[in-house]
Amino acid sequence: MNSKKNLKDIKPLAFALLLLIFIVSIVFLTQIRRKSASSSENSLQILTADKIVELSVELAQTPEEWRDGLMYRTEICENCGMLFIFPDETARSFWMKNTLISLDVLFITSDGKIANIAAETAPNQTDTTYKSTEKVKYVLEVNGGWCKQNAVEAGDSVDFSDVLSDN
Repeated sequence: MNSKKNLKDIKPLAFALLLLIFIVSIVFLTQIRRKSASSSENSLQILTADKIVELSVELAQTPEEWRDGLMYRTEICENCGMLFIFPDETARSFWMKNTLISLDVLFITSDGKIANIAAETAPNQTDTTYKSTEKVKYVLEVNGGWCKQNAVEAGDSVDFSDVLSDN
């Protein structure tokens, strides 16, 4: 009789332990996936008036990747970003739903010219959209304030020939 009581006490504990292991595993695998994505070898260069700035970028090339973007990230490295590659050149607009960090959003034409920059966007906003001022094929998201720190402005050029040749 005593052993049956002990078994009943152990079942909820065993279930809780298995659930905890499952949750920790999911979190761990998600972090590994994000780290491997952010450590990709894709890089591009931005040519400003007086210097060349290099960035490591994750690529967003599918509707799912475009939708998710940098959502739920609490940080990205200093000289990192996400390059959205679209199949056509058109007016684009972005919002910051579930984006937990401020971003600079660079709207880039098919020939690599930065059309405009939405600087230091407000995190997690669904009522504000950030729009290109002309038709663009690419959008680059970097840390909020990064463009100001690196003197990157509308009219500067982006060289992503290395990124595009690999994909």
